[in-house]
Amino acid sequence: MFIVGYAITYSRFSYIASDYFIYNLLAISICAVLLSQMKSYEIRYSALWLLLGIFVLVYFVRFYWIVVDPLPVKIMLHTPVYKKMIQDNALFEGFRISVISFAVLGLSISLFLFFLRYRKVSVKQTEPVVTGFYWFSAKSLALLLPLIMIALAIVSHKYHIGEMGADSGDPLPFRLKGVIFYARFIMIPLLIIWLIYLSGRSGHVFVARLGVVFLMLHGVIDMLLRGSRSSLLLSVLLLVFLVMSGGLKLYRKEKVVAFFVLIAGLFMVPIMTEYRMHRVVEHLPVMDAILTSFSVTGSEWWATLVRGIEFVLFRMPGIEAVSAMVSLDTEPLGMRIFDVLQDKQGVAGYLTHEIYLITRDANTLSAPSFVGWFYLVAGLPGVVVGSFLVTIVIIFGWEWLGSKYFICSSVARTFFLWVLFTGLTEGTLDSMSYMLVVGVFVLTAIEIAMRAGTHIMRPSLAHT
Repeated sequence: MFIVGYAITYSRFSYIASDYFIYNLLAISICAVLLSQMKSYEIRYSALWLLLGIFVLVYFVRFYWIVVDPLPVKIMLHTPVYKKMIQDNALFEGFRISVISFAVLGLSISLFLFFLRYRKVSVKQTEPVVTGFYWFSAKSLALLLPLIMIALAIVSHKYHIGEMGADSGDPLPFRLKGVIFYARFIMIPLLIIWLIYLSGRSGHVFVARLGVVFLMLHGVIDMLLRGSRSSLLLSVLLLVFLVMSGGLKLYRKEKVVAFFVLIAGLFMVPIMTEYRMHRVVEHLPVMDAILTSFSVTGSEWWATLVRGIEFVLFRMPGIEAVSAMVSLDTEPLGMRIFDVLQDKQGVAGYLTHEIYLITRDANTLSAPSFVGWFYLVAGLPGVVVGSFLVTIVIIFGWEWLGSKYFICSSVARTFFLWVLFTGLTEGTLDSMSYMLVVGVFVLTAIEIAMRAGTHIMRPSLAHT
């Protein structure tokens, strides 16, 4: 990828040929060093593979793509910002900063992996599977989850909770709108993942697959209620994360089905764009809006799928956000970050309204990307320090969640990958606190339930 990318773009930067060659060489060298330490697709490397895949896609592949054809990224940026971002000096500077971040990440990870390989690691004691408790918990969840999903969906629909582009309306007492939103966004998916894990561990494959159906249905319902273009794709992604965490094994036929669900999710992206407009602007009911959206799309299914793929590839903020900041001569926030964090829109709001100069009544926010967040906060030194700190979190956080201290480590690691994916793509690191608090709360409740249940039922298992 690096060689092909350099070959098709080097003529654009002929005026800085040596610099451009050096940074491309550095990128490919760091990637080679990192791959030399990640020698397999074992679970222990899952978080690192996710990091590598996302970084290469949204910073390097996208950079080469933008140099050749910048039009697809236009959907991500305000037009005046876009026109400045595609200038050669801004593009190269964004690439240079991204390569430096990648170098810090790659070298830090490689060093940690090298030294950890020679550390005496205590082998995790495998917890006995208390089949009776696992099966009882799985049955209980399978009965309760549909009721909870329906109840929360009805309330969300009635009060337009989390609906994209719509007015939030009057608040409910005790911050119930926020509670319901995060219950649907975080708690329900984690409980479904727990159901799948429990069913699989207790040997009830059918119920585990029923849990997978619940996860897909939740994505479809959320997509229709909120007008979100990525809800179904997120459900597929969470399923992938559960597999990467060792909590689920899919058969070949199931992988084929998952692939077609992914295609369906991509196909629905442009349809959901039409659907959101009909719901928010024309105030059509759900069924009328979805039928109208399908009729607008018509028989152009291939063009619809291509637009969906293009949206997903360029919806995740990446190198264009860094280049945009450079092109606008953005000054790092420094100590002003504390003032920015007091605003509920945080760094994304500052970037949107103060840097991109988009008015607040536009009802939109621009995400800064992972590298862009650190650059906006503290410049290039912030990118270096931030990349190193993220390395520590990924290496030791992943290892800690898989240690002997956690019974339900697969569910916790799935959430870890979810958080990592969100941080690496959106880069809205300061606004992820609610997601983390709710996720940790749910995971703590799951862990307590697992420990209590296995402790209570283990004596009867020993007696038997």
